[in-house]
Amino acid sequence: NNKEEEEEKVSRVVVERTKQCYKEIVEIHALDQCWKTKPLMDGRAIIKVLGLPRNGPKVGEYMKEQIKWMLQYPHGTREELEAYLLLLKQLKS
Repeated sequence: NNKEEEEEKVSRVVVERTKQCYKEIVEIHALDQCWKTKPLMDGRAIIKVLGLPRNGPKVGEYMKEQIKWMLQYPHGTREELEAYLLLLKQLKS
């Protein structure tokens, strides 16, 4: 059927364009293999830098914020991350 063939062709084009767009986004934002990136700070470092209590959900919250920041700034330094987390803590207070 001609209509089915045309729909299949359009579908293949859409899939290929979507793949290309995905690849470009990953490349532009330096996200290739981002899941392998280790955090710049562990929980103990976050506790120390932010003066947090050892127990409680705050450490986990700041660990999540660290991951978000690292995805936004893949070439960021630990010092920049510390400054960001300190500012975030100040804004939350």
